[in-house]
Amino acid sequence: MQLGCATSSLTFSHEKIMIISLKRDPWESDITIFFPTYDKARNALALALSPVVRALVDPDGALRDIRDLDSISFSDWFMSKGGTRASIQRMWDPVAYALGFIDCDNISARCMLTIFALFATKTEASLLRMLKACDVPGIKRLVPPQWRELDFFDNIYKLVGVPVVTVQLRYNGWVTELKDLERSRQLRQAAGLDNLLYTPDADFSCFADLALASPEDYYLEGQGSLLQCVLTPGDPYMPLPNDEIIKRVAKQVLALFPSSQGLEITWSSVVKIGQSLYREGPGKDPFRPDQKTPVKNFFLAGSYTKQDYIDSMEGATLSGRQASAYICDAGEDLVTLRKKLAAAESMALAGAAL
Repeated sequence: MQLGCATSSLTFSHEKIMIISLKRDPWESDITIFFPTYDKARNALALALSPVVRALVDPDGALRDIRDLDSISFSDWFMSKGGTRASIQRMWDPVAYALGFIDCDNISARCMLTIFALFATKTEASLLRMLKACDVPGIKRLVPPQWRELDFFDNIYKLVGVPVVTVQLRYNGWVTELKDLERSRQLRQAAGLDNLLYTPDADFSCFADLALASPEDYYLEGQGSLLQCVLTPGDPYMPLPNDEIIKRVAKQVLALFPSSQGLEITWSSVVKIGQSLYREGPGKDPFRPDQKTPVKNFFLAGSYTKQDYIDSMEGATLSGRQASAYICDAGEDLVTLRKKLAAAESMALAGAAL
């Protein structure tokens, strides 16, 4: 018997989105799909009318169509295709919060549909490796004030970061093990949902048990679940003390997984970021800078720069590749510049020796 919550899933190629929802009847058995048939049909119709279908045969053409949808919100686009407000609130808002830390009314259709198109066509989308690159707050600190006279650099200041709070809770058992109470209490073997999870019924719309999802880094022998919960929007939580945040999150975890009643939190962590990803609202895409700038031999890399992905580590990787291509194209100029710098340094050393 499955106690306390319902699960539903949506699959794009090999990427699965699993939704965790509060059950109306906590004693209802097995898996409950909480969308009525009508909403499922409307969801299917909206996606069938989207550029995602074109992406299966013409990925580049689909991405061009998706870029043209940056001026409207995902809610406006989805409902214009027959989608329902209930579907937005119960399924798509949690996904939007996970992607951009804002809801479907405030996230651009471009951002959401970009993800769907890439999930549908690239089975290795989640295997892209992380690249260290500058974020929006970082580049704003680095750009000299006088460069803001150029629209290219001034536009970056129109990109504003979203606050986010990430909470980690370590338990002495397995919180997401729903079918076997005894198994959820033992610590010999990890148990539960090995998946990235979403929910419309908690302030952390996106979460996972890292001990299951990334055991090489987070599973500890003799210990249980390590839930990582991303609070979005993070604004209401930013001024709260960490103890209060942990208390609220733990209460919501228990509401989602009543079978975890009696498990204790053995360790916790709260990380607050005042500006994380930039707010990918409608109309913001034109302000994203190219990797090649108007300043000779000055290049940008970071997920906020222009590339066919969202503000994420995958986007940072793609931006790095594009920046590398520009740098290679400028190879002769950079070699000449290096020679000039070396000559200037040699002259400075010679002058100092005199």
